Parts: sequence; structure tokens; C-alpha cells
Amino acid sequence: MLKQAISQSFTLQPKEEKVISFSCIVPPQTPVTRGRTRVHLRTGLDISMAIDPSDWDEISVKPHPLMEKVLQAVQNLGFHLHEVDCEYNPRLGHPYPFVQEFEFRPNGKYYGRLDELEVTLRFDGYQLEVLLQIDRKVRGLQSFIEESFGLDERYAHLQIPASDADISIGVLMEQIDSLIQSRL
Repeated sequence: MLKQAISQSFTLQPKEEKVISFSCIVPPQTPVTRGRTRVHLRTGLDISMAIDPSDWDEISVKPHPLMEKVLQAVQNLGFHLHEVDCEYNPRLGHPYPFVQEFEFRPNGKYYGRLDELEVTLRFDGYQLEVLLQIDRKVRGLQSFIEESFGLDERYAHLQIPASDADISIGVLMEQIDSLIQSRL
């Protein structure tokens, strides 16, 4: 996703050690490390004839505070996080060819009405786009036919400017709940 040089060329003498401190800005589209999602930092050295010039280190990526509020709002609505994965989707994943999906299963008032709620969060540094895939539960012949043809899923989206970082979880719950209700 990101490649960055962190040092100029230098020469090490035998038994010499060198520590290089660095920092980098993680792109806002970097997947959050939840569920089975892992993010690695790959380091490499340009050493001729080196036996193992590279290393992979796992890092923890926390969600942007707005993302965290949305995930908390969904859980407060009675959903529990079932799975988190990254899926190939070049249309939605701009600038990368994948999106990270948070799959929730319903409890509470949506138990028996929904099979699942998939939440995709796209943050570009300026706004958070919340994409909801609402998978309705089969109820009767019509919904059985809809599910057979993949027509039981409804879509909704919500955009939150980064400047609204102080939005309350309660307001987000109301907005998300309204979107779900309007698609049932």
C-alpha cells in the first residue's frame, strides 16, 4: 500500500549496530486490525548477497474515532460483530482494489428480521462514508424468491464529514436505525 525510504545509504563495519528511528503516516484506507485482518510492516535492506534482507512485522491499526463511533453505534443497536474481512472490490475500494467489511449479526429488535448487516467504512481523511448492506431474513414465499436471486439485500449509505468528529454515538444510532428501517 505504501512504500517509503527511511534512510540514506550507509556502510556498517563488522559487529557494528545501527538503530534508525522513523515514522510514517498510515493511509486512511488502511484496514483496521480486527477479526482476522492483519496488517504488516515490511522492512528491507539493500545488501548485496544478504541471506535474509527483509522482515515482516505485524502492526496494530486502530480505527479513526469516527469509524469507532459508527461501529459502536451498530453494536448499541443490538448487533454483534461476527466477522471482519477484506474483499476484492475495485469499484468501491478506491484507491485500493479491496474494501474491509464488518459483518454483524442481529440481536435485539432486528433478530428474526435480518440475517446480517455488513458495514463498509471508507475514510479519505475528509469524510467517512458508511455503506450498509442490509440482508433481510426470509419470510414467506416472496422473500424466499428474493433470497434465491440475491434480491433480499438492500443498500444504504451515510456520509459524515471529518469535521463532525464530535457527533454522538446516539445520533449515529438514530441515523443508522432510520436507514435500516427504511429498507425493511
